[in-house]
Amino acid sequence: IAFYDIKMKSPIEKTACSPNPWKARLALNFKSLPYTTTWVALPDIPKVRSSLHVSAVRKFADGTDFMTL
Repeated sequence: IAFYDIKMKSPIEKTACSPNPWKARLALNFKSLPYTTTWVALPDIPKVRSSLHVSAVRKFADGTDFMTL
């Protein structure tokens, strides 16, 4: 299992902004199951999504893609 989470500020592990991956991480930790987390800075999100071949699911009002994790 691989998580992609938004990197905010140091220490990253204590300042992540997405609560849902943390809930999944807690369950995986409880069951001692392996996973990885890739921390992604906000400006790098479009590049990461493109490298994973994941298209945008939302659009800005002007019709351009809104890329998020």
